Amino acid sequence: MTRELPIIEFAGTAFYVDIQEDEFRQVTNPRNKIHFDLLDSSDDLELSLAFDKRTLNAYMGELNIADLPVYVEMINIPSFVSMDPVGVARKCNFPDNFFTDD
Repeated sequence: MTRELPIIEFAGTAFYVDIQEDEFRQVTNPRNKIHFDLLDSSDDLELSLAFDKRTLNAYMGELNIADLPVYVEMINIPSFVSMDPVGVARKCNFPDNFFTDD
């Protein structure tokens, strides 16, 4: 069943959240993708992304939080369930409303 994917913004650039494909896909340029493997996770399991505002993709340089280039922004990523509860439910073969109150 097809559906409209949720959208998240990174530094003003809109990306679809595609749980099935494990990627963020730029709304205006679907060839520009950020795979979930490129997300950073801290010890408390929060996710973040070093977003390169020049390439509109994940920053691929040396990641030194204290000395990031001015064109790199650290983005905190919400949980996948909060971004797309239906997508996560479908990926886990649960009913669409498994993570919602519906």
